[in-house]
Amino acid sequence: MRNIISGKQKGLGKIIAAAVLLVAAPFAYAQGNTNTGSFLTPAADVHFDQLVNHQLPLNLTFTRSDGQTVPLKSFFDGKHPVILMMPFYKCTGGCLLEMRGIAAAFNHLSYQPGKDFQMLTISINPYENSALAATNKKEYVGLMKNQAAGSAGWHFMTGQENNITALGEAIGDHWVQDLRHQQFNHPLGVVIMTPQGKIFRYIYGSDYDPNDLKIALTKASQNQIGTVIDQVIAYCCTWNPTKGHYGLVIQRVIVISGCSTVAILVLAIGAMLYWEKKQPKLPAPGAGIPNDTSFTV
Repeated sequence: MRNIISGKQKGLGKIIAAAVLLVAAPFAYAQGNTNTGSFLTPAADVHFDQLVNHQLPLNLTFTRSDGQTVPLKSFFDGKHPVILMMPFYKCTGGCLLEMRGIAAAFNHLSYQPGKDFQMLTISINPYENSALAATNKKEYVGLMKNQAAGSAGWHFMTGQENNITALGEAIGDHWVQDLRHQQFNHPLGVVIMTPQGKIFRYIYGSDYDPNDLKIALTKASQNQIGTVIDQVIAYCCTWNPTKGHYGLVIQRVIVISGCSTVAILVLAIGAMLYWEKKQPKLPAPGAGIPNDTSFTV
């Protein structure tokens, strides 16, 4: 009996631990600095607000790694979705993990940055410059198998403090900072946006599932990217906020299967009728034989 109770207690402990991790996922954060000592407030102030369907201010301007200052709207073409990440380049903690994580995910994603979507990495540190952005771009694009696609579609940028703050507020990104010592605590994750610049999905953490990214990008694009199969899979999946991943919706799978079965039957019957119509008609029984069977000798 004691062993049974102990086993139940262990099982309950695992359930509680899993629940704590799930609740804490949105509050995972990165802390980094270029100086020793910490001047920042506790991590309770660090989190994402879920502002799904909120429109981004696309008139905000940021400086690319090549030194050119461009508005956000230049990355939204009305067809291709956009992924946004807001780390800072001098970070020695979680920022490294999330940038490496997204590069690793791209290596297993059939969609390519620059072709199917745009990837924006914008520093939250207003003191960082385009040269540092260029260094980071070279490092993280270098982790990709398709470096040409990464170079074309993964943009590393910096900006002025007012624009950085405005963008952070627009996506519900709450971080704490000490600009004097260039210290920042910020949540980890990416934001998937529609081709029109509206927030579609938040994916937390630094380890990104390529399947989640693919489904989110397909849905965010309103099926303007991907194959028919990709779009059907996206339709059959919905976001599970508890698990933080996409999962199959059985009802939708049943609907798709039923519709497919009916369509196959209709096509088969149509093909059979068409084939029958094209075949030459056989004479009716007795056709062509004279009714008068008498003969003269």
